[in-house]
Formats: sequence, C-alpha cells, structure tokens
Amino acid sequence: MDPTHWHAMRGTIMIVNMKAISFTTETLSIYYESDVTSTPYQKLFENFLYFRMFSWLAYALCPASLMFGPWFGFACYSRHVWPSVRMGVSGRSDYTDVLYLFIGSLIHTSKSFLCALFCLLYSTCLSQVLLPDFALHPWLYAYVTSQSFRFSHYFVSYASEAFVTSYGIRFPVEALKPRNSERRSSSSRLTEYIHVTHMLNIEFPRSLADVVVNWNLPMHSWLKQYVYKPTRPFGHVFSVLATYTTSALLHGLNFQLSAVLFSIGLFAFVEFLLREKLAYNLSACISSRPCAFDCGHVNRNAFWVHCCNLFFGFLAAFHLAYLAAAFDTSEQQFHGYSIHHTLRKWSHLGFLNHFVAFSTFVFYKCIS
Repeated sequence: MDPTHWHAMRGTIMIVNMKAISFTTETLSIYYESDVTSTPYQKLFENFLYFRMFSWLAYALCPASLMFGPWFGFACYSRHVWPSVRMGVSGRSDYTDVLYLFIGSLIHTSKSFLCALFCLLYSTCLSQVLLPDFALHPWLYAYVTSQSFRFSHYFVSYASEAFVTSYGIRFPVEALKPRNSERRSSSSRLTEYIHVTHMLNIEFPRSLADVVVNWNLPMHSWLKQYVYKPTRPFGHVFSVLATYTTSALLHGLNFQLSAVLFSIGLFAFVEFLLREKLAYNLSACISSRPCAFDCGHVNRNAFWVHCCNLFFGFLAAFHLAYLAAAFDTSEQQFHGYSIHHTLRKWSHLGFLNHFVAFSTFVFYKCIS
C-alpha cells in the first residue's frame, strides 16, 4: 500500500480494530446474563445471527467516530440506538429528561467545537509564526514544534468529542477520575459525556503519567481494560510493556511512533518508581498521581512538597518537548516519519532526555 494512503487511513483502521476487540469481549458477556434480566435487545442479540452482524456493522461504521474516533464501548452505543436500555434521570418525566440531555449535549458540543477551532488555529497558524523566532534556540524551537504537534492532536480530539456528543453517545470514564476527587452526584449528567483529552493536564502536567492518561482518555480506558488488567498477574513491568506494545501495534508499527511510545513509557515508569520511593521515604504527597485524602502522609501541603511537584512538572514538560520534537511540519508528515528523521531530530538535542531518564533510574536504585 502507498505510504501516503496508509498514513491517511491508519487512524480509522485503529479505531475499527479497537472496536472489534471490545465488541467480541462485550458480546460474550451477554450470554452469561440471566434470562430474567435480559432486555429485548439482548434476546434479539442472542437468537439472531444477522442481528449480531448488523449490530457490529452499525457499531464499527458509526459515522460519528469512524474518521477521528474516539473509541467507545458497544454498550454505550447500544444504549444510544436501543431506547429500552437507556438510563433515565430519576425524578424527571421523559420529556424533561430528553430536553435536559439535549441542552447538555448542545452545550458540551459547542464547547468542544470552540476548543477544536482554537487548537486548529494555534497549530497551523500561530505556532508557525513563532517558530522562525526560535530557530537559533534548539530547545525553544523543539518546545514550540512539539506544542504545535500537541495542539493538532487536541484539535482532532475535541473535534471527535464534538461529533460523538452531537450524535448522542455518552461515556462515563469512571476509572480515570483523580483518586482524591469527591464522588459526584448521580444527577450530574455532564460528567457522563465523552471527554477525549484534557489539554491543561498535558500542557501543565503533574507527571508524565498524567500525560499518558490524559492524552487520549478513551484509548487509555481501552488499553487498561483489555491489555493492562488481563496481563497484571504476570507482573507490573510485563503489563506496562504489553500495554505500550499493543499501543504501538494499533498505531501501525511506525518507527517514530513506536520509539516515542516506548520512550515515554520508559520515562514515565522511571519517574513513577522514583516518586513512589521518595513519597514513602519522605512521607510526602509527591507521587506521580495525586494522593487520596486518607493517604497517611505527614507532609501534604508543605512548601517544599509543592516545589517538588512543580519540579517534576517542569521535568515532564521538558520530556514532552524532546519526545515530540520529531513531529515537525516537513513533507514526511504526509507519509510517515522515517527512522533517520527521528534519530536526527533527537541527535540535535544530544539524546539528552534518554540520559536524564537513565540518571533518574540510577538515582532511584541508589536510594532504594
């Protein structure tokens, strides 16, 4: 296949592959449901092969997510197309509930669409204006280049969020809520609309783990559910490696994407180990993820604790500038970046961040 054509359709193929795996897993659970609680939709699904086939085609080729994504489970899609399994808001009439959902969807779609337009304007116009001014400063140039790439990703994410929300599909990402967040009210419907990315958590990260999670929330949820958790009994290192390998396979085994994915996975894992050890030794809330309210750490809000978290946040931004510097606006972006392009970009920065990650690991071993 022509590399240009493959590069253009790779995202769509990735979404369909993710849907195929989740569809197979979710439909198997239908056969274990009790007949007493089976809905008419489930009975049709169990008894008619053609109904299952058309359900798969409708789910896989859903126009709201076929081009830009995001992934959502078959259960979310079936709740949208089959009214009998929709969940209403308790205490409201059907008409009030429909009106409430319509207004909420309209607001969320408008916000996502405006965010997508802003990100498109910055990635294609404003960042290109800034780049010539930083041509003589390698790290500033790398930061603006990587930020341009990130904002193009935000554009796709917010656009897909707007399309899916306007289509009426909701997807609560319960597993991705911060551990220290309070349980939200069940009547808060806006929390159940799809959130594909959290831009501020990536531009101003607490850690690289925050970047990995918030880069693509539905895909992170998919990898966690179908790769990380099933492989967790084999060990944490193996499950993390399997997760990033699966992500690289889904992205098409492009060298640059694979190198960036494994590098950010390595950097995030080393940072996680170090911060967990420091948090334990110093009894401080300086872990990669925010601590729970009952974490038991002695030092929670001390000034030096905030300074440590700020330092690791700057370190994460430093790693992001390095890793995404290879995603420039050259002609190679239309057919995929080569191995020579990636290594050349990183060599201009002296492969500094890989040495920083190695030094971080050595420091972790020294204090262990």
